[in-house]
Amino acid sequence: MLTNSTPVDRGPDYYHALYQVAKNINSTLSLQHVLDLVVESTAKAMGAKACSLRLLNDTRERLEVGATYGLSREYIEKGPVEVSNSQIDREALSGRVVRVRDAAYDARVQYPHEAKSEGIASMLVVPVMVRDFAIGVMRVYTAEPHEFTDDEVEFLRAVANLGGLAIENARVYETLQAQFESIRREKIPWAENFRKPAWR
Repeated sequence: MLTNSTPVDRGPDYYHALYQVAKNINSTLSLQHVLDLVVESTAKAMGAKACSLRLLNDTRERLEVGATYGLSREYIEKGPVEVSNSQIDREALSGRVVRVRDAAYDARVQYPHEAKSEGIASMLVVPVMVRDFAIGVMRVYTAEPHEFTDDEVEFLRAVANLGGLAIENARVYETLQAQFESIRREKIPWAENFRKPAWR
């Protein structure tokens, strides 16, 4: 019987974890640093084996590796992730949450043998959204079979949404930086030449 002094195990503090993730990814405008922080913070907060974030390429036909945490190079380089060949990613990109209990035997998994060799048991996959528009997917991997709870799903969705905003901000910042650098290279030499006297 519980008493007022009996501690209650409420599981992970996802509110605090979400705050920490937001704090981490808002600490930089470097796109790669943002991606790295998102996957590392998420895996640690959820106590997961690994986490990955893939972004759609310009044609929206392939998911390119943005960042990973806890995965081997062999698994990362196992092969291309074409949207047309990956049912899980098609579902996620349509806005759905995808739970995979047994990655080695789920027909929706594109690389089941590689997942088994990597020691991946279960996966949770959610879309990375920017203004209701999917730009990629996030995956969390566990080493043991796991039934993902609603709290875990909501946490990962919230992180993916934060990540989407941070990615957009970083991309805008990098675009502005490139534009500024282009203008500087074009205008500053001209301005310096203009200031030089015409005589010697």
